Amino acid sequence: MDRPKGKVVFLNGGGGVLGRASALLFAQEGARISVVDMVKDKADETEQLIPEAALSLASDAASWLTGQAMVLDGGISCNYFTIS
Repeated sequence: MDRPKGKVVFLNGGGGVLGRASALLFAQEGARISVVDMVKDKADETEQLIPEAALSLASDAASWLTGQAMVLDGGISCNYFTIS
């Protein structure tokens, strides 16, 4: 896989432990991250760790319509889902 520098990563579950670690790694590699979590406060906590690279959103990306709208609207380069 190419390094994510300059790409946008759609990170579902970004408020959890694995998602937060993934967001930090992607940001370190130069990606911009859409941190998505069902709990907005959790997504916000991750965004606060990397404010220059992240945008937090509250959504249930397991919902097909919600996921489609976010991906189509945002010009996403990479989808990354965490399962906890």
